This record gives sequence, C-alpha cells and structure tokens, in this order.
Amino acid sequence: MVYADVTIFSADGTRRSTVRLLVDTGSTLTWIQENVLETLGLRPREIRPFRPIAARETPLKRPVTDALIECDSLQGVVGLVFAKPGDGQVLGVTALERLGLAVDPTTGTLRREDAFLAVAGA
Repeated sequence: MVYADVTIFSADGTRRSTVRLLVDTGSTLTWIQENVLETLGLRPREIRPFRPIAARETPLKRPVTDALIECDSLQGVVGLVFAKPGDGQVLGVTALERLGLAVDPTTGTLRREDAFLAVAGA
C-alpha cells in the first residue's frame, strides 16, 4: 500500500489542509472527507454517480468539485469527491496523472514522471 500526504487549498488560496491518503490507481477521482472540504469553503459543483468496489452494492451518488492540491511539491487542479463517513479517503488516478506522479511498484512509493505523454509532432 502506498500513502501520500496531500494538501488541499481553499478556492481563494488562503486556507489549506493536509491529509494522508491511500494512493488508489483504481479510483478515478480523489476522495476527501466532506468536513475537510467544507472547512476549506469548497462547495459541490455537481452530484455524480459512483459504482462501489463490491459489485453487489447499490450505486451511490456523491457531490464533487475541483480544487487545487499539492503532493510532492507538485500542484494541480483535480476532481475531488465529498466523501461521507465510511467512505475511503484516496488519491485517485486522475490526480496522479495531473500532477505527473506514478506508483513505483518496486519501491512502493510515488515517483515523478519524467514527462507527460502527448500526441505531438517532433
């Protein structure tokens, strides 16, 4: 299991909160407890459906927003889910990609990518 310390910033950048998250490359978005996001003054942008990992569980809906985060001195705006009590708190794959981070399976840590992939001419 890989964990990362992630700082979430308020919309105006005056407040921040750092949380320790499980890195989950199977989760599209990053899940943060709703009270942390609300304390930072972040508000839901929309409600989105999610399929729980346990296949027999009923799909659920959670509020989401976009916010600036920082991990390993790298910053980017990513999608955040307002996690309810009992939901996991995870750093999702879109945040990893946005920040240019990847899980190194040999060390069980995060590493910086040397470049972003692109469809571009030489």
